Amino acid sequence: MSAVRDSSPYLGIGTSLAFMVLLSVGAGYWIDKRFRTEPVFFLVGAGFGLFAVYYNLYKVYKLMSKRKL
Repeated sequence: MSAVRDSSPYLGIGTSLAFMVLLSVGAGYWIDKRFRTEPVFFLVGAGFGLFAVYYNLYKVYKLMSKRKL
């Protein structure tokens, strides 16, 4: 049972990371279509989504490093 308890913070990480990227890219796509600025906000959304993913991966890495020490 301790294995499940230890891994519980990491179980939903893939879904949340994919959701962040899809939400950011989708919002950028929607803004581009609404204001007819086709590649601009799509790329900004993609960049923001990737930044958010890397930031969350860094937070999880720090959490994992703290637990092992």
